[in-house]
Amino acid sequence: MVFKRYVEIGRVALVNYGKDYGKLVVIVDVIDQNRALVDAPDMVRAQMNFKRLSLTDIKVDIKRVPKKKTLIAAIEAADVKNKWENSSWGRKLIVQKRRASLKDFDRFKLMLAKIKFSPTPPVFTQARILSNKGEQQELPSLMTSMENFQATAFLH
Repeated sequence: MVFKRYVEIGRVALVNYGKDYGKLVVIVDVIDQNRALVDAPDMVRAQMNFKRLSLTDIKVDIKRVPKKKTLIAAIEAADVKNKWENSSWGRKLIVQKRRASLKDFDRFKLMLAKIKFSPTPPVFTQARILSNKGEQQELPSLMTSMENFQATAFLH
């Protein structure tokens, strides 16, 4: 696979450390080999170390150091937010944030949903069937058909 995530003007990056953790920013200028000038619609333009940035596949077509209004228009034209939310990386982070915000009872309901919709019975059920019958038999499926399968938003 060819490497495609180069540090370049217009490259969208995810902040992976610091007070702006989790924000999507756009590289508007490269200062030196360790730092870049980044900007986003909801933050003040700032310099950031490359170690604090995770480069994405998304790129915005902008010139070097654009005005805020031009940057916002380019981000909307490139549909960055929608592309990010539809990427596997973005979906994974959304699910992580959603799971982190769960309360105790919600985590309990999630555990029950995982048990109910798992394709195989739990191990202790298999052991109980084997010990009662003395020989291995075909285990009953918990799901009768795929039409009955309703995965919650937290399961994927």
